[in-house]
Amino acid sequence: MTLETKEWQELYEGAREVFGPARAAIFMKAMEPGLRDDLATKADLTELGAELRVEIANVRAEMSELKATIESKLRAQTWTMVTVLIAAVGATRFL
Repeated sequence: MTLETKEWQELYEGAREVFGPARAAIFMKAMEPGLRDDLATKADLTELGAELRVEIANVRAEMSELKATIESKLRAQTWTMVTVLIAAVGATRFL
């Protein structure tokens, strides 16, 4: 759909009332046919939101796995340290 010159002028006047002259000029530039194609639609944002939710879920799953790995390694290290300390204390009793 193309707008006639008069319609563009009316659109600019309305934008100027709402945004002020400087922002209205930016708005009108964004509404030019070549630049209009670069604007995101609601469908674009909905799709992006869905993709982001999937990515966030993946990151949460990875973090959960890392947390379990770290907890497991810390538990093993703690048991090793306790065993070594008990052995060291036991060995000092016979000195």
